[in-house]
Amino acid sequence: MTVHATNITPNMAMLGREVLLPCTLIAQPPHDAPVSTTFVADFRQTLCDAHSHAHEAIQATAKTEKRYFDK
Repeated sequence: MTVHATNITPNMAMLGREVLLPCTLIAQPPHDAPVSTTFVADFRQTLCDAHSHAHEAIQATAKTEKRYFDK
């Protein structure tokens, strides 16, 4: 999976989860969490966490680029 400058994959940013790859359809990944009955609340929190992490990474990258530009 491709990780961009935001340090998260596009799937995590848009879907709130990583998508299954063909190899994970054959054998279940070891880190799968059990299905929750509070899916909407968990999904909303996951998306908020992913977007805030991406926002922090973008801000850090912008500061670095500004520092190089100012030199």
